[in-house]
Amino acid sequence: MSLDNKELRRTVKTLRADLGLESSPKFQGKTTKDIINDLHEKERQCSSMVERAGKLTRTIDELTSELANTVTSKTLLEEQVESLQQNLKDMTNNQRRLLKLWEDKKAQREQLSLPAIGQRPGQRPLVNKAMQTDMSISPAQKLPVNAFETKQGRRDTERNNCNLSLMEAKRIAPQ
Repeated sequence: MSLDNKELRRTVKTLRADLGLESSPKFQGKTTKDIINDLHEKERQCSSMVERAGKLTRTIDELTSELANTVTSKTLLEEQVESLQQNLKDMTNNQRRLLKLWEDKKAQREQLSLPAIGQRPGQRPLVNKAMQTDMSISPAQKLPVNAFETKQGRRDTERNNCNLSLMEAKRIAPQ
């Protein structure tokens, strides 16, 4: 057995020299057992690092996926915001047009409902000094109580005209 040990030691020395272990400052003076233990420790460290790298890769993949979903959501939300802003702008423009149409129609109705009274500029309006009372008006000349109220049919016609004007304004409005 000691002969075998001597032979193994010679082989180890030869191998250490061939591998450059004798000339390397890391391994100089260390026994083969110490070197093997160091290599096993390095192997464990390497395995641990590979395991951690795998976990980090999975975490990176999850975060990348989450980031892609977030970017997609952000893009969709930005598109929705732009669409809502455009809708708001269109609605505001339509409201302005409708208000102008309403004011124009209102002015036209007022002009049609009131008789034109010619009055010169700078002239004071005529004041009727004689006051007429209920008693001085004959029953044949009295107007019915609801004479100045608009009738339901007339209101419906005005409402339909207004709706047609709205639809016309939407059709003409640039999209």
